[in-house]
Amino acid sequence: MNETEVKEVTAQAEQSTTAPKQYEVGYGKPPKKTQFKPGQSGNPKGRTKGSKNGIYTYIQRELNSSITLTDGSKITKEQGFARQLTNKALRGDIQSQKLLFNIHQKGQRKDKA
Repeated sequence: MNETEVKEVTAQAEQSTTAPKQYEVGYGKPPKKTQFKPGQSGNPKGRTKGSKNGIYTYIQRELNSSITLTDGSKITKEQGFARQLTNKALRGDIQSQKLLFNIHQKGQRKDKA
């Protein structure tokens, strides 16, 4: 290696240690100027009033609505569902028994927590 090559290698080494590393822009790494600032939300207005959070809301509404039985009494659909599931399980339906057992176990765990 001659003297000029040594100077070039030394200059390159100095540049790499003193110059800050370039931020790589790519997938999942947007340019720094377009990133959200600390404490800034990506959705500052939030969810609009009156909007529903999907199918869960509609299912809850349906399960809480009431039905009239043949004897004239009124119960919620959720109560009717539980009654039918329990009756099927008592008649020997294996799938209903498994489902009822799993629901019961989950309820037991929630009570203990």
